[in-house]
Amino acid sequence: MNNSKKTVSNIVSKIKINLRDSYPDYEIQNFIYLIFEYLLNYTKIDIHNNGNKIISKKVEFQINKIINDLKKNKPIQYIFKKTEFYGLTFKVSPDTLIPRQETEELVAWIIKENIKKKCSILDIGTGCGCIAIVLARNLTSSTIEAIDISKKAINIAKTNARIHRASIKFFQYDILKYETKKLKNKYDIIVSNPPYIRESEKSAMPGNVLYYEPHKALFVPDDDPLIFYRAIAKFGLYNLKDKGILYLEINEALAQQVTEELAKHKYEKIKIGKDIRGKDRIVKACKA
Repeated sequence: MNNSKKTVSNIVSKIKINLRDSYPDYEIQNFIYLIFEYLLNYTKIDIHNNGNKIISKKVEFQINKIINDLKKNKPIQYIFKKTEFYGLTFKVSPDTLIPRQETEELVAWIIKENIKKKCSILDIGTGCGCIAIVLARNLTSSTIEAIDISKKAINIAKTNARIHRASIKFFQYDILKYETKKLKNKYDIIVSNPPYIRESEKSAMPGNVLYYEPHKALFVPDDDPLIFYRAIAKFGLYNLKDKGILYLEINEALAQQVTEELAKHKYEKIKIGKDIRGKDRIVKACKA
């Protein structure tokens, strides 16, 4: 065999060696599965069964580039320009956050409680559109609208909505500037995963988040960490129907403060939801 040619096994070994100082073994193994699925449509079994198969120079070049990006802490979702959320594939870019499991749990809560209802829903800070699109796909009798401050994020969300054939109205909107503005429509549900990580918590963030994901969608000042929750609470007073509901993802360290802020704005039946690890990550509140 020509020594310059690389086999699947050679490439697997190369990935492990190059990333071992940057990532734990289980994460490297997951990268291997994702890389081979992305480039060659291989399953885990295919990787094992095709160890001696020669990899083309083109694919080897692509894998080398992926390795270099990973060594720079670039999220693999941004490398592939896509991610999985609630069983669907979404296009993402550095203009949008990468959806997390906690957000899937937020969506699951909304679907469970409203599956038989016909609701009007607004998603604030839609990003790649994952929340709005999953709700549109599962709450088929409901009408969905979604807003974001970023025009680039909205364009990605619109693309994702077209891919998944989800009928959603998207528009650009800055919730901090127009928190008391009355919109044409009133909503049964307002949902949001707003920025909630305090600036002082940056030091605990992994590099793939800190250096690549959009800071505007992540961080809030230490002296006013509830800035978005306050704005959304005010916005809801004008734009939720009577007995309308807020569903919000939250920072586990700020659960009590968020609850107090919502109560201050006369919201009732405030309930904290825990994530799969038992942490306070979701809040639900009803407009009086």
